[in-house]
Amino acid sequence: MNHSDQRKAKRKSLHYVARIDAIGGDGQLSCIIMDVSETGARVATDSPDQLPDAFILCLTNAGGLRRHCRVIWRSEHEAGVRFVKPPSRRIITEMGVAPEPTF
Repeated sequence: MNHSDQRKAKRKSLHYVARIDAIGGDGQLSCIIMDVSETGARVATDSPDQLPDAFILCLTNAGGLRRHCRVIWRSEHEAGVRFVKPPSRRIITEMGVAPEPTF
C-alpha cells in the first residue's frame, strides 16, 4: 500500500533543514523535512536506520520549536513520523503550512 493512502491529514511539501535529537541525549542527526501535516512528517536523512523509534524533531537551530515523534515507516533515505502530540495551528502556520479547516 502506498504511504499516501494511509494519511489522515493533508501534507504540505517542504524542504526544511531540521535536527533530530535522540530522547535521553544519545546524539543528534541532521535531516530535511520533505513534507509535513498537522499529524506527522516525512524526513530525509542519510541514516534512517539509525533513527530511534521515538525522538525529538527540532525545527529551529535553537531548538525552541520541537515535536516529539514516533517512526511509522522507514525506507533507504527517508522515514515517516507521527507527532505524538500534534502541533498547534499557530506552529504549523509559522512553518508556512496552512492547516486544513476543521468542520
